Amino acid sequence: MRFGELCAEWVGTGTTTTCYVLVPESLGAEWLSAMAAELSVNMVSVRGYSWDDDLTPWPMGPVMRDHRSFGGHAPHFLGELKDLCERVEEDHANATHRRVLAGVSLSGLFAVWAMAQDDFFGDVVSVSGSFWYEGFATWLEEKEIRGEGRRAYLSVGAKESRSRNKYFKTVGEKTETVASRLAECGVTTTLQRTTGDHGGDISRKMSEGIREVLKRR
Repeated sequence: MRFGELCAEWVGTGTTTTCYVLVPESLGAEWLSAMAAELSVNMVSVRGYSWDDDLTPWPMGPVMRDHRSFGGHAPHFLGELKDLCERVEEDHANATHRRVLAGVSLSGLFAVWAMAQDDFFGDVVSVSGSFWYEGFATWLEEKEIRGEGRRAYLSVGAKESRSRNKYFKTVGEKTETVASRLAECGVTTTLQRTTGDHGGDISRKMSEGIREVLKRR
């Protein structure tokens, strides 16, 4: 199902909770179907956006050699994503009352940034979120977030902070800062520290996060 440049893959269960997943590579229809059946939730995978531009809240220079700058187009993309969500739900005659936004790396950063804007997405899952992003943790500490009745799941691998990159090596500390701020604002927050690194087994990590935010809905 296409909406302009964006593409949505829907697996519905007829419930009023819908989880939107932003990942760099599709986790597959089988995974979507399994999660939908297990949790009695509508699952939607969204593709067709610029990873480095649409998921970043403001411009930032390169963080690695031969890597281009980040565009900072998240405000525009969030509007497009909201339109897509509403159209998908309308097309499937689904009266969604609760939306979850789940992401990994930069899309995990985007999920928390989106939560801080308004309550369109009630709950968020951020797997190895890119909270090293310049200025993000400080910005969030100064942002008032309506947290009542909302949930957030953040995970970070122990090996992620062992990087020599001056940005990446701060991700453990910055993830803790983000988790603390969400909790201060009343968001029921789970911070999961793992033994792994930034990549690998995304479907398992994403599944764990989605289960956590939906287990007591």
